This record gives sequence, structure tokens and C-alpha cells, in this order.
Amino acid sequence: MLLLSVSMTFAPEDFDDVKAYVTKLQGLSRTEPGCVEYWWAMPVDEEHTLRLFECWESKEALVEHLKLPHEQEWFATYQPKVVSSSVVAYDPTTSGPFGGL
Repeated sequence: MLLLSVSMTFAPEDFDDVKAYVTKLQGLSRTEPGCVEYWWAMPVDEEHTLRLFECWESKEALVEHLKLPHEQEWFATYQPKVVSSSVVAYDPTTSGPFGGL
């Protein structure tokens, strides 16, 4: 299993356009094989920021997801509009403070 937690901030003039696309992206991604969870949220204390949480059954499922047309459109059209971002990837099946549960 692979979990991703992503935070992305956009310029004010791009935010509404990006926000509209992620609604489509979320709906399509949730129907894909291997998708356990996929959602976007807007933190109340960070303007023009979106948070993404993804959970995939495997790294292979995520790799296949990234090849699909809606993801390719994201990377070509919307990802370049990111002003700042952070990504945390986590495999809960490995050992560690929370892994292997």
C-alpha cells in the first residue's frame, strides 16, 4: 500500500481554474483500479492551497494512474501553476512507528 499527502499552493489568479479541475480529477481517480482513497481539501488557514490525499493498493497502481489522460493533463496544464508544494509518501505495510499495523 502507498499513501501520499500533498500540499500545493497556487497564485490567486490560477486558483479557481485549478480548483475546478481537481473536482474532475478526483471523480475519475476514485474509479481507477487500485485506488483505495483519493480526495482534495482546502485548508481553512492557507489561502490558495489545496491538499491531496491518495491511497493506492500498490506502487504499480499509482504508476498506472499517472499514465492516464486526466493525470497527463494535470501535469501539462495545472502542475506548472504550482507556486510551492510538499509531498510525503508513506508505505504503512513497512516497519516503523506506524507501519506494519
